Amino acid sequence: PEIRVAGSDYAAKSLGATVNHSVASRTEIGEIGPQSMRRGSCGVSIRLRSYMDDFNDLDDFAGNTSTDVWFVMIDANGKGWSFSFPQCKFSDAGADTQGLDQDDYQDSALTAYLHPTELCTVRVQRWA
Repeated sequence: PEIRVAGSDYAAKSLGATVNHSVASRTEIGEIGPQSMRRGSCGVSIRLRSYMDDFNDLDDFAGNTSTDVWFVMIDANGKGWSFSFPQCKFSDAGADTQGLDQDDYQDSALTAYLHPTELCTVRVQRWA
């Protein structure tokens, strides 16, 4: 996978995203299949473990600064997936030293919010 936060590529160890939403399809009498979608709340939590290169993300966490997260991957069937979170804030960030001659990882938790101009919290794309 390729992972990018605030325009910078990451050599990530792991990434996880949990999306909870209350969007649901609406059906109508006399129509086949859903005719519209009910809007609802959307909550997104992201957990990122990456190799520590600098202190930019820790500074964003300390300053309560917004950023964006985007990652792309290919699934087992060869289909490409892109997940974009245009406005996120760090809810936790740390970089504990593992020890002598060990990699230093940055562990971060982010929360995605509704972007004020794009009017979305998460954008998902799939291609063959």
